Amino acid sequence: MLLVFGLVLLLAAFYTWKVVTNNRNVPESEAPALASLKTVQGQAPYTDIDGNEVYLSDYVGTVLVVNSWASWCPACSAELKKLSEVMQEFEEAEVVALAINRAEPSMTAVSYLKTIDSTGSLKLVLDPSDRYYSSIEGYNMPETVIYDRKGNVVMQKHGAVTKVELKERIEKLLD
Repeated sequence: MLLVFGLVLLLAAFYTWKVVTNNRNVPESEAPALASLKTVQGQAPYTDIDGNEVYLSDYVGTVLVVNSWASWCPACSAELKKLSEVMQEFEEAEVVALAINRAEPSMTAVSYLKTIDSTGSLKLVLDPSDRYYSSIEGYNMPETVIYDRKGNVVMQKHGAVTKVELKERIEKLLD
């Protein structure tokens, strides 16, 4: 009986050692938030409304506010205006706001933006495959995500966000 107990104890110790050693050898994985900003090899990059390539990973190192919008979203026009107004207050800071359109043709997005007439300093991005929205597991519109300088998500708001929420989060990240 003592022999069986000793054998079980020895096996448990070996198993524990093996698990601990294997965990030390696992490379540190990339933050899921940072992964949502990267374009995987073989994927078409995002583009701005003029057709220029946009790589979201280029904005790691700044505070990044990303808003997902579409012309069929009733709350999106107010959200884009609100975001534009807030961004005017942070023009001198290292803050970038991207407004990423959800899988609409370029002409539809551009026509819609003309009706808003107030996108100011927002960088307007087209995502024809809707991969950004999928990568953040969005489920409501509009959807706003704020990333810190390292690419970590510090806020994800499903639905409309208030100016106060935006300002407080951005100011906190800039301190």
